[in-house]
Amino acid sequence: MTAAAQLAAADFVLRTEDVHRSFGGLAAVKGVSLAIKRSSVTGIIGPNGAGKTTLLNIIAGADRADAGHVYLEELEITPLPPHRIARLGVIRTFQRAGVFPTLSTMENVLLGVVERRDETVTVALQGPRAWRRAESGVMRAWELLEQFGLASLANDRAGTLSGGQKRLLELARAVLMEPKVMLLDEPMAGVSPSLVPALLEYLRTMSAGGMTVVMIEHDLAVVEDVCDSVVFMARGEVMATGTVSEVLRSPSVQAVAHGF
Repeated sequence: MTAAAQLAAADFVLRTEDVHRSFGGLAAVKGVSLAIKRSSVTGIIGPNGAGKTTLLNIIAGADRADAGHVYLEELEITPLPPHRIARLGVIRTFQRAGVFPTLSTMENVLLGVVERRDETVTVALQGPRAWRRAESGVMRAWELLEQFGLASLANDRAGTLSGGQKRLLELARAVLMEPKVMLLDEPMAGVSPSLVPALLEYLRTMSAGGMTVVMIEHDLAVVEDVCDSVVFMARGEVMATGTVSEVLRSPSVQAVAHGF
């Protein structure tokens, strides 16, 4: 690799090269090559069935590509299991918020401390004495609960939270893990409209601090507000990249974007 190529590669924290994935003969992802710039917010948009979630699953290791490669910086992560990829700093959230319903809101967030510090769940849930060993993490957890409007629910069981609150809880836990790259699947779905501006501002702040965000989002107003660049997918392929306005003006996108 030339010096110029090395310098260009250093600008990108995540790359996919010619990634393919099929299910029962149906191609969900077809030859997707992307380069995600470091400390940016990238939106992935497109109609249902475009392959967006499958692509995120492949990057996070939750699904296996039939062909192609995924790189975190210069390390190929394609063959790694999800927990190894998470340890390397790629954290994934899902369309349906994942919480542990019998644990409290605070305990759910503190699992982010467990993952970040490579401790065991048993140690993390032993109570205040064990938590004091990760005091900085606990303090950060409280800060996140306050920022996401969940502090008053810290002792409530997570299973009693609303769908939007569970999504905020999942996001707080992911942020606590201090990821290099955060993969978000419809992060604003079910969240109270009054909280959306604050969450978008928080994503901008985290990006400015060095975290890279890749998010699937159907609300174009949200995408235009927070995303530095946009990827439009349809039928498993990348049809266009650029700003929201550039992508939506693309003839190839207009040909398939009816009803989007």
